[in-house]
Amino acid sequence: MIQVDVFWSFAMGASLATLAGERLKKEDSLIVNRYFVFIVCYLSMIFSPSGIYLLWQHTGWETMFFFGFDDLHGLFPCLFACTNVLLGVFGFVLCALLVRRNKETTAHACWTTSYTCMFSVLTFGYERSLYAGQSRYQRLYYPDRYLITDKLCERLKYSCIYQIHYLVN
Repeated sequence: MIQVDVFWSFAMGASLATLAGERLKKEDSLIVNRYFVFIVCYLSMIFSPSGIYLLWQHTGWETMFFFGFDDLHGLFPCLFACTNVLLGVFGFVLCALLVRRNKETTAHACWTTSYTCMFSVLTFGYERSLYAGQSRYQRLYYPDRYLITDKLCERLKYSCIYQIHYLVN
């Protein structure tokens, strides 16, 4: 969901920089190192394209039913893709600078706050992701059985399974 991806991409970049810690301090440059290259590649080749696919294919769900497919301008997915990558890069650079200045606690606070905001949007807006229609004015909910058998839910499960590998390594 676009409301969540803003915080999520920032948190991914920030957490990688913070957790690289001492190894990142030894690098000569903030942006010419393997950690920066990894986060840019991950965001631009995996995270952002999956979000664009969901935005284009399931516009209502991805925007928490704020927009329907007919409401979406063609530039919106482009801007969405850019923000997913740029906010992750911003989070990485910000926390890498904090780590280099020995402010690890502040760096940890950056990415944990971002994840907290992400989960807050999910928690407080959970009913918006369960709307049955493409209109923001419909107040119908999916029955629970549709959440398990829906094609969107199936694709999200496969996406999660694919990304678990990166979380455990």
